[in-house]
Parts: sequence; structure tokens; C-alpha cells
Amino acid sequence: MHITESKVGPNTLVALEGRLDGVTSVDIQKKLMSILQTENHPLILDFNEVTYLSSAGMNTLLLVAKRAKELNVPVCLIRLSNQIHELLKMMGFLSFIPFYKDVEEATAEIAKK
Repeated sequence: MHITESKVGPNTLVALEGRLDGVTSVDIQKKLMSILQTENHPLILDFNEVTYLSSAGMNTLLLVAKRAKELNVPVCLIRLSNQIHELLKMMGFLSFIPFYKDVEEATAEIAKK
């Protein structure tokens, strides 16, 4: 799994590439938690290049969302594949982690809050 971090206005955009599974989820979780702790900016997770999401990956998303809520930092997902969108919807994740089609929509919605 490859991670690219950049700024989009006051937001932190994190693009993930590859598989978010039992092998990669621990490192991804550490990196995302570190970003939340040190930057305290809204976090946009770009899933455009995520090819697979396992239960370990979903657990990482759950823990990141929980920590973001504790810190009062918005977190959202963008550019989900149809398969990952359906999986997250079925598992109830999209009820507490908002998703948007792209970075422009995400930044506009975050700015409203």
C-alpha cells in the first residue's frame, strides 16, 4: 500500500493505493492516526486506487473515524469504487463516514460545517 499526503486548502488529502488488508492496515492506521494527531485538519481519504478492502481495513477505517470524532476533526472518503462503496454501505460505514464523488465536493461539504 502506498500513501500520498497533500494539502487541499485547510484539508489533508491522503491518497491510498493498493490493498487495505491485514498486511497493510496496521501501517496505514499508524500513519492516519499520526496525521490526525499532528495536523488536526479535516481528513479526506481518496480511495480511487484502493483495489481491495478487507475486514482489517474496515477496522482501520472504524478506528480512524472514532479518533477523528474524539478530536472533532471531520473525516470523509472520496472516489470509492462501486465494489468498495457497496461493501461499506452494506456494513453501515457510510452512516458515520461521509463519502463524496471527488475532492471538490468533499472540500465544499467540509467548508459548510
